[in-house]
Amino acid sequence: PRQIAGHLTVPQLVEKLGVSHHWIYDRIHNGTIQVTKDRETGLYLFPDSAKTLARFRKLVAGKFQNLHF
Repeated sequence: PRQIAGHLTVPQLVEKLGVSHHWIYDRIHNGTIQVTKDRETGLYLFPDSAKTLARFRKLVAGKFQNLHF
């Protein structure tokens, strides 16, 4: 997957979280994960931080209803 300094891409999240691409894209499209595509890359980018991963893990576990980036 492409690497953007300071950010995680969807494929990188898939690898770190053990979920499918579909799982993430489905939640982006239904508004559970609120994020816009980066204008330069055309990718969904998320902050590369422990907090981002912790929030995603809580979403996967059903402890969060939605995420906003």
